[in-house]
Amino acid sequence: YQITIDPKIKQIRPIILFFVAKNNKVNNFILNQLISMQEDLHNGIARGRKKAAIGLHDLHAIEFPLRYNTRAQNESFIPLDQTRPFKFTEILSDLEVGKKYSSILKNFNQYPTIADSSNQILSFPPIINSSTTKINDKSNNLLIEITGTNLETCKSILAILAYYLYEEDYEIVSGIVNDNN
Repeated sequence: YQITIDPKIKQIRPIILFFVAKNNKVNNFILNQLISMQEDLHNGIARGRKKAAIGLHDLHAIEFPLRYNTRAQNESFIPLDQTRPFKFTEILSDLEVGKKYSSILKNFNQYPTIADSSNQILSFPPIINSSTTKINDKSNNLLIEITGTNLETCKSILAILAYYLYEEDYEIVSGIVNDNN
């Protein structure tokens, strides 16, 4: 499991960490716990997603290797819980989550994305994930990614989530980050 960092992302959100949690079926309890932990961490040590943001994904829908890069404002994808593609600018102006966190990206004309090897956008951090990788009760392998501006905060969040999933009998597999700079 590898991700390559594009140098252009460094001015926006320079840090990405991730791991894979494998071989355990997601049930409603685990999913609710993960979402609750994600929100608590976002609102607490992540400082409203400014220092760090967490993405939870169904690994089955992802083709490795991944790329952490930037995209133009007018590109689009289908955000979580939506049925049609939205341009990045529409996400920030029309969706509640976009309005809430748009200030984090207000000074940029390129936006951070995580895409897989088929160029499918998985995430628009720190705003929203793709509908394509939404976790459900059929998911049994997860990708957990943390992007941010503060390495210690990102490491802490990664450790908390990895430990929780390990305690729930997932196999934890480290991700490899290729940063050629």
